[in-house]
Amino acid sequence: KECLKNEYSFVSAQEAKSAQQCVLIIEVDRKPESTSDATTTVDEKWSDCLEKGRNRLVVRIWKGGSNWWNLNRNQDPVVIARQEIRGYQMAHQAFQKNQASHISIPRVLYYQLNEKNTPSSSGGHCWAVLEYVGLQSTLFDENRILVCSYMDGMIKVRHEFGFDEPHPRWGRVPIEECLDYATMILKEVVLPLQQNTKRIPHDADDNGMKPQNFATMVQKYYNTFQELWSSGQNDAAVQADGRMMKALETVKEAVTRILPQHLPNIPPMSPVLVHLDLQPQNLLFYKTKQQNNNEESNHHHDSSSIHVSSVLDWEDASLADPRLEVLLMCRKVCANRSQANALWSIYQESVVEEDPGPIEPWLKLECIHSIITLLLQSMDLLNGGRNPWETKKDLWGKLQR
Repeated sequence: KECLKNEYSFVSAQEAKSAQQCVLIIEVDRKPESTSDATTTVDEKWSDCLEKGRNRLVVRIWKGGSNWWNLNRNQDPVVIARQEIRGYQMAHQAFQKNQASHISIPRVLYYQLNEKNTPSSSGGHCWAVLEYVGLQSTLFDENRILVCSYMDGMIKVRHEFGFDEPHPRWGRVPIEECLDYATMILKEVVLPLQQNTKRIPHDADDNGMKPQNFATMVQKYYNTFQELWSSGQNDAAVQADGRMMKALETVKEAVTRILPQHLPNIPPMSPVLVHLDLQPQNLLFYKTKQQNNNEESNHHHDSSSIHVSSVLDWEDASLADPRLEVLLMCRKVCANRSQANALWSIYQESVVEEDPGPIEPWLKLECIHSIITLLLQSMDLLNGGRNPWETKKDLWGKLQR
């Protein structure tokens, strides 16, 4: 109300889907007494966002959650919120610099981060107001059509890297289309984002975004292994489960010998802003009217005629080695090693100023990251802690694979 200077009245609030947070699409309307006056006292950025969003804004409320960097462990919502807000801000600035880009990153209009034990009128929530870039915004019209086909299908089991992986999710890309989708995302999102965030000035520790790379991740895995090992030695349930101790021995071998031996051979690359979850459910897509009319087949997802309109959900945003973004696409978007190799090769050919090096050390890094994440969840299950999506049987199946 303060930011809108009482020139707008509330119309409605609609909750949007979000895995971890609360997201509301707020619609407002200019008051009759305000429309008669051509001038406005509302901030110029707010006015511009209201015009482009057709009087709609997004309110994001952080309730907690976890992210890739903290190995999917529960985290203070203030930390998650701070990283995501900075991610939105840097990404908007990056794509704004690229005049040829057709991608619109929502602008952050207002935010409030309430530290723990700090009284506030908002009830202790961390929340922000963002620009609306959805279907009812001016980004979409008869010539630029929103594409939702990626979200139309449910894939319950996908054959990934030699195994049938049960992970039911709307918006999973079918196996035969993964490389085309990943290549499109690499060219339209990843490469422009990396090129432009290299040039954005930032502090060494930008709002909690301490730059991450191969070495810092190996150190994180080693520290977590020590934590797991110490906990396991003093836990009768862990000691009684031979599979857990065998898994811990595997992690020990990885963090003390296998990963460290690659450190001297990892070519350095400048840190950039990374998103780390460029799955269809976190993006908006469009096609032009001409492309829509020229469709000769009913092919469900045609990446050659689809473009990215916006990138949302920057919960995993951080300054990091650019290869971590490509690695997560190779492992989480691509469905097999040949697709991953092809995507990595395209990336190598596209980055002319720096040398990404081979993919193998990075695949090992992600493998250990996943094993440690699963071990932490397994420990929780053994000790009656938080209940993840997977059952104990599912977790052990993943660990074995």
